Amino acid sequence: MILPHNPPESTELRELRDDRSAGSAVYRSYHRLLKNHWLGNGACWTVIVPDDGNPLTLTEIGDRLSGGESHVAQKTARPVNAFPGDEAWAVLVGRSGSVTELFEYGFHAAFPPVLPRLSEGGRAYSVHWNVNGNNRIAFAADGELLLAVDAMYPGSWTHEANLAHWPELTAMAPHFRWRNGKSWRAASLATIELTTGCRLSQEWLEQERPHLTGQRWGSAARSPSVTVRVKPVRLPESHPRSTARRMQALTRAARPARRRTSRGSSRCPGSRWAGGGPASGRRCRRRR
Repeated sequence: MILPHNPPESTELRELRDDRSAGSAVYRSYHRLLKNHWLGNGACWTVIVPDDGNPLTLTEIGDRLSGGESHVAQKTARPVNAFPGDEAWAVLVGRSGSVTELFEYGFHAAFPPVLPRLSEGGRAYSVHWNVNGNNRIAFAADGELLLAVDAMYPGSWTHEANLAHWPELTAMAPHFRWRNGKSWRAASLATIELTTGCRLSQEWLEQERPHLTGQRWGSAARSPSVTVRVKPVRLPESHPRSTARRMQALTRAARPARRRTSRGSSRCPGSRWAGGGPASGRRCRRRR
């Protein structure tokens, strides 16, 4: 009997299979972490990787977060106690070798100009979400924003010019498809771990860490309603994550959508129902 011949697996296919297997394992670990966890209500996780291997000092981190505005190094705190309170922002700082890890409940580090500032002399990866599902996963390098996309809709990433420069995000895209039962939050955290080697674990969340706060937004992060537009940039093939200084990160405030009404609407323009809507027979009362 002649047995079928199976050609040897190429190195490229083997590496791709191993990467997908590793990515699935990391994804499952975050899926377990987020299940019934307070993290699901809102968090921002940012990891900074320096090119020269020298970690940022706490002073350098504070200066980049504040944009030169005043900030305070508070006593160490655990994430469950690191709410901004009366401050504009509050960020916990961790380290893994030369890599810096930032955790917060807001979105201060996730948007321009803060994320590009954090990436100066290296790379910065960030994901944030809130209880309403507003989110952004982003990547900046050498002071330039390269990519910022909505983690809930990986299908919309197709036309992002710089997507190829974050291969780990591309490889993990199937795990972002929440309509297929996947967790885009777990996929976002897994993507950053696969890129940087830094894990946000329950142990990390239980430890006390340096705690930076600032009283002014200054030229800090924009609101989550901001639409970030990034110019495409042609990068050298020899260094896929290097950036061209020509690229500029552009932001503009998103205009609030106008409320539209129709003849069959349950609300009258500039008014409110006394109760029960039009079917109740009550008249529409004008707002004063």
